[in-house]
Amino acid sequence: MRRPLLVTILAIATPFNPVQGQQNQQKEIPITTQWTLNAAEASQRIEISSIVWLYCPTTKLKGTGFILKNGLVVTNDHVVDGCAADRIVGTTSTRVELKFRKLVTDPDVDLAALRPTDPIAGGLELGEDTDPKVGSRVTTWGYPLIHNGPAWCPRFALLLG
Repeated sequence: MRRPLLVTILAIATPFNPVQGQQNQQKEIPITTQWTLNAAEASQRIEISSIVWLYCPTTKLKGTGFILKNGLVVTNDHVVDGCAADRIVGTTSTRVELKFRKLVTDPDVDLAALRPTDPIAGGLELGEDTDPKVGSRVTTWGYPLIHNGPAWCPRFALLLG
C-alpha cells in the first residue's frame, strides 16, 4: 500500500545554472519557457528552472521530477519503475538533456532519486517543516499527465509514437 508523501520545498534565491560543464551544450531557452519565466515571480523562476521531464524508452513511462540543490533529481517511483538509470532521459525546462548513472527507489512511498552523470548546480532545498501550517503558500510546477513531451524536442515525439 502506498502512503501519500508530503515534501515541502523552499526555493533557493540564487540563479539557476542547469548543468556544470555543459554550458556549450545548452540551447536557446524555448519561447514558452521564457514566457513562463517572465510571468512568474522571482522565487518561482528558480522552481521552474528546476523542473525535469523524465522519460524511459524501455517502459514508455514519463513524468516530472525536480532538481535538488545537492544535484539529485527527485521523482515518483511509478515514473521510473522497471527502468535502469542509464536508460532514463531527463530534459530540463531550459532544454538541457540529462543522463543518469544511479537510481534509488522506495515503492512504499512512491519516491525515487536519480544521480545525474554530470554535476548539476542550482536546484531546490527540501524544507525543514514537516507540518506546514494551513494557509502556507504553495506553488506547483510540472508536466501534466497528458503531456506528450517538450515541444522543443521532436526526438521525444518520435519515441512516443
